[in-house]
Amino acid sequence: MSHADARPTRLWAGVDRLAILCADTADPLCRRLAEIAAAGAPIPVTRAEPGDGAVDAPGTLALVVETGPGGATIRPRRRVHADEAAGFAPVAIAVAVDDAPEARDAVLRAALGRLVPWLAPRGRPVPFPGPKSN
Repeated sequence: MSHADARPTRLWAGVDRLAILCADTADPLCRRLAEIAAAGAPIPVTRAEPGDGAVDAPGTLALVVETGPGGATIRPRRRVHADEAAGFAPVAIAVAVDDAPEARDAVLRAALGRLVPWLAPRGRPVPFPGPKSN
């Protein structure tokens, strides 16, 4: 396993909650990203807004979503592994709000698949050690 392949494992090690952090939780793109991330997730997935202290809680990995005209950017954020999260380039999403829902969802799923283990394409999984057990 190369160093680049190992980074996602460390980023996800001990994660027991995924937070989708958006400036506006009512944003339809942010809402849909959270719904897609939650589908089949082995851990709870929640939407959060700036100032939510739970985002920086141990065991939480946040995906910070910055939306704008024509798309969004997603970057991982984790308090205890900030150095490792910083090593991931943000994932840019080019999608129009008026795109057909199926096409829009495919773009969102592909973008999340670069960061979220259970959404990674077959044959190119993001290592996920699973939530820590008590």
